Amino acid sequence: MCYAQLGHMEAAHKSVRDMLVLKPDYAVVARELHGKWIEPDLVERLMDGLRKAGLEIGNAEQPVSAFLSTPFVSSEARSDEGFWVAVLPFKFTGSNPDVATLADGLSEEIITGLSR
Repeated sequence: MCYAQLGHMEAAHKSVRDMLVLKPDYAVVARELHGKWIEPDLVERLMDGLRKAGLEIGNAEQPVSAFLSTPFVSSEARSDEGFWVAVLPFKFTGSNPDVATLADGLSEEIITGLSR
């Protein structure tokens, strides 16, 4: 929220993605969660910051069902990110430490190569 309000959009988008990993339904429950401890007008300013950060979140008057089916992060935010690739580690269940080291090294080499 704060990054977006300050205009640090890359950090704002990353923070929203990180939040959604921890709490996938955050767009639905954010207003209620923050409303427990923060004045209503300040909550709306926070919600505005979340919208700027790319989270699709409804207005205070909008029913929850109006934005339950929308993607968590807007397509505009995703277009700035490029694409994502997940590299899972190779698993080795044997007892040969050389092969286990090779499996770890392969994963790291793939990640390094893709990041370039």
